[in-house]
Amino acid sequence: MNFNAAYEILTTVPLNLVSEVNTQIANYASYNDFNYKDKDTTTKEDSWYRMDFMTPPAKQHLVPIYQSIMNLVNFISGSTNIDPVNSVSLSLLRPKQVLAEHTDGRFIHRITNRYLVPLTDSNINYNYGYYNGEKIVYPLKCGNVYRINNAIIHSALNLENEDRYNLLIDCYETRLKNKFNDHPDLFHSLTMIGVNKEFEKRLKVK
Repeated sequence: MNFNAAYEILTTVPLNLVSEVNTQIANYASYNDFNYKDKDTTTKEDSWYRMDFMTPPAKQHLVPIYQSIMNLVNFISGSTNIDPVNSVSLSLLRPKQVLAEHTDGRFIHRITNRYLVPLTDSNINYNYGYYNGEKIVYPLKCGNVYRINNAIIHSALNLENEDRYNLLIDCYETRLKNKFNDHPDLFHSLTMIGVNKEFEKRLKVK
């Protein structure tokens, strides 16, 4: 990823596509369907959830959600020059929660471009990232598609009393996909201060 900014607005999507995703989430999703959950650093309660789609879901009740998401993703792909989509994630931030400042440090994040599509509109919620030593705040408007720099320290907030939903779309060039798709380090994580110690130990095994 070569992105010299904290964010940029790529394009907009029709609000009826966003509305259809929200309808299917309301009809079919439950908190138990999210495969990743992060905890509030203070209360230790689940605060940020993520539902990942690299292929159509095995759970049949999630298929309408996946189909509505892919309709939106296909619109973006057809109207812009983004690289092929590798994965799509439904992101949920619970009410009154703030993500700890972090970078997305997996190797795959270093070779992909990430796009964010807000599914809920708010006049007070926003994301931010630190670029060139400056805190860059960007309000998230429903219908916009944002390219975000997840290699820099960043965070997201939900200051409302309702759940906040976003779509995260990860894309990378075909040449990089072909080059790194079977790379053993593709999904091993890094920490903000360097390589994860367990990962380091694995590298040293003869």
